[in-house]
Amino acid sequence: MTSLRLNDAPVSLFESDGKSRSDIVACGRLLMYESAGRELNRVRVNAGMNKADYAYHLSEVDYKETANNHRKNLMLYCANICCNSLGKEAPASYEEFMRTQRDYMKDPNFLRVLAGIVQEIIRPMLPFVMSDIIGKLAQTVSVPMGQTYEITVGSGEIIMFSDSSWGASRSVPYAELYDKTFTLNPTPRSAGFFVRWYQLVANDRDIGQFYNSIATGLSSFVMGYFNKTLAAAVANTALNPAYLQYASYNTANWINACKLVREVNGAREVTAYGDYAACAKVLPSGTAQDAALTMMLGGDWMRTGYLGTVMGNRLVAFQNAIVPNTQYTTGTEIMPTNKLYITATNQPAPIWIAFEDGTPITLEFDASQGTGDGSIYVNVTTSIDMIGVVSSKIAVISNV
Repeated sequence: MTSLRLNDAPVSLFESDGKSRSDIVACGRLLMYESAGRELNRVRVNAGMNKADYAYHLSEVDYKETANNHRKNLMLYCANICCNSLGKEAPASYEEFMRTQRDYMKDPNFLRVLAGIVQEIIRPMLPFVMSDIIGKLAQTVSVPMGQTYEITVGSGEIIMFSDSSWGASRSVPYAELYDKTFTLNPTPRSAGFFVRWYQLVANDRDIGQFYNSIATGLSSFVMGYFNKTLAAAVANTALNPAYLQYASYNTANWINACKLVREVNGAREVTAYGDYAACAKVLPSGTAQDAALTMMLGGDWMRTGYLGTVMGNRLVAFQNAIVPNTQYTTGTEIMPTNKLYITATNQPAPIWIAFEDGTPITLEFDASQGTGDGSIYVNVTTSIDMIGVVSSKIAVISNV
């Protein structure tokens, strides 16, 4: 997780009107926020970057105490709503709830209330806790329910002047300036997973991390979808010319790719995006001849998150992620580690992402599909579409 947008989350997300449900939602968002911030700092410290990027709002002791109180209030609130709907007496304390907690584990009314609150906690936090790996390579828009979103892209033709005369000015070759329209149509995409009931009700579990695991799963899906869309778009010669495709990395290809991207887009600066493993191939090797430059670039990375510039071109290393369910086996990464995408700085993004308006997700808990070991099935659905337009041309260097 590389996003520094955590520090930009508005205070309004954590405000409460003093009512029980509002307090629970606001507290859950704060825990999710803090849990994501702790993970962000942990990753950046391990990478040798500035450890103070995320400013904590809770100490470790306060975080644990707040998480425990939040869990109790959440479970008691859901139990109270459930019991009222059935004409039963609600538990008066968390201890009383725990004595009968297995009754609630399979109660659809309890799980519906719980899912509604968890969804309300997670929904507005997603833009701030999801990874910024996609960065400026994508533009995100919100689309009203049931509608589509159209993007109009110019052709990028260059008007050519030829020798002529006053009486024959219309006989010269001409270029065709046209617009191309792309349509985004968000459609539902779902993921399912099982969660142990005790992960939700036991006091020694980090409920903030539980909220973030759902956000992380959605983030991984978006990253995978993005990678597939980007690869198809830049390989489509109708969108991106073949001369900007490089089969391997060497200094000549790097210089030529950066130069052509600058020229074809009419840009002053270019930026290369890639996994750190790919960016490292472009960086000075650290030999005695360029050790000082290597040190300088490392300093830039720690201060700004950029790897500095090489031959006048900025390098940005995105934070990769592991494909779900491979973390204990192959450790497969979602984004390619051997490619560089070279773009015109401050030009339109090559990929557009559309979320359906109102909410990026819906969430359901279903105990009927449990595995018999105290597990609850969780279904998460997001309505999304993604398309590659490549309105500004991109160079791709493979096998870096």
